Amino acid sequence: MLKRRRLAAGLEPLRTDCTVELTEGLDVDRMLLDGLRKWYLTLLDTAPREMLAPDHIRSNMLYPVEGKAGGVRILLPAACRRVFDLKLQHWSLPAPVLPRTELDTVVSRQLNPYTAATCDRPVAVYVPGAEGADAVFAWPAEAGAKVETLCGVLDPGEEAYVLDESALALMPTDSIPTITA
Repeated sequence: MLKRRRLAAGLEPLRTDCTVELTEGLDVDRMLLDGLRKWYLTLLDTAPREMLAPDHIRSNMLYPVEGKAGGVRILLPAACRRVFDLKLQHWSLPAPVLPRTELDTVVSRQLNPYTAATCDRPVAVYVPGAEGADAVFAWPAEAGAKVETLCGVLDPGEEAYVLDESALALMPTDSIPTITA
């Protein structure tokens, strides 16, 4: 990725007929890598699904939700940046994972038998920082429910970039990121 970023910034290919030296003591590669990391995390958080490489997230940590609305809470791994859809074993189809802003509405619907989620109309909501960890709340839940599919994107760490090649068109093209103190 650093090579691609250097190309986008006009810092590659290197010419062999001249030499340019910077004496400011700047580590250009470090600056490019820091900017690339920020760009990548923003991409994972905001880019359309087709520009990412969603994968099955392993999570069998299901906890019943206390209260009249019921449901289950599925804890997500710390590296999880975004969740797209969820399917529990007893559901007939996956449910798109709604944003946190929908939680109150979804919970109130579970209290009404006419608007409550069913196995044919399941519902799931992503809740960041729910009791110390990001989680997905899901309805309906049956005893012993297991996650069949949980699709989302994980941050593989600073050394790897997992994305669809089409997302490379969004890579910044400025030559050297500005230094902020």
